[in-house]
Amino acid sequence: MAFFKDQYLLDVFPVATGRLSHYTPEGSWRVIAKLVYPSWRNPDGGPIIPGGVPENPLGSRWLGLNALGTGGSIYGIHGNNNPSSVGTYATSGCIRLYNQDILWLYERVPLGTEVQIVNNHTNLSDWKKFNRIILNGEELKYATHPSLVHDGETTFLPLRAAAEALVGYRVGWNNTTKAVTVSGREHEAVFTIGINRVKVNNVTYIAEKAPCLLYNTTFVPAFWLQRFLQSEVCYNNDAKLIEIKSTAGPAVTP
Repeated sequence: MAFFKDQYLLDVFPVATGRLSHYTPEGSWRVIAKLVYPSWRNPDGGPIIPGGVPENPLGSRWLGLNALGTGGSIYGIHGNNNPSSVGTYATSGCIRLYNQDILWLYERVPLGTEVQIVNNHTNLSDWKKFNRIILNGEELKYATHPSLVHDGETTFLPLRAAAEALVGYRVGWNNTTKAVTVSGREHEAVFTIGINRVKVNNVTYIAEKAPCLLYNTTFVPAFWLQRFLQSEVCYNNDAKLIEIKSTAGPAVTP
């Protein structure tokens, strides 16, 4: 399952979907219900299983869909009590995730979010070309937001976390102008949300892309660190890895 914010791919999650006798309904639906520790009852009958107990297959969170005209309590995206089932056809029509993934999604998916369910053989993990960053020999990890996002052509990374991990840089945010200033090493670069111009040491450069703001975090194209922040950026396609190293090169590279 792929999760997008605006046109940006934030992450891809493994899931379990409907068994052969209970296909997950295809179509364009909306999230119309959100529940914490939902209760569950077997569609074939039986007692109601309260939320939060090991016997409940829905896990800790429920995102209910209006699929096939239902009211958000029949079809949904939820956690599980059987992690080994993820990646198989195992549900009564719902979309089952690992519990850590549904917890992450639940905080970022508001009511009204569109959910498109399609039947194809695309490996969605291929859409996420890179999923790790090594910066000066250390892997950057994030607890509250994705480390890399994608717009279909370009991989973006969180500017503050990356710049602060480079030696000698400080990062400032101007909420009025929606601009990030990265300064240090006799160098200052200003990046503005939604604007494809970067000012480096008071000289303005036109860029192919613009920074974006996702979950209060500024993301910029990964190659900008090489172009504007005195760094070397290398891409390992096989390992889905971006490696960044500080350099003593010029302020801006062509």
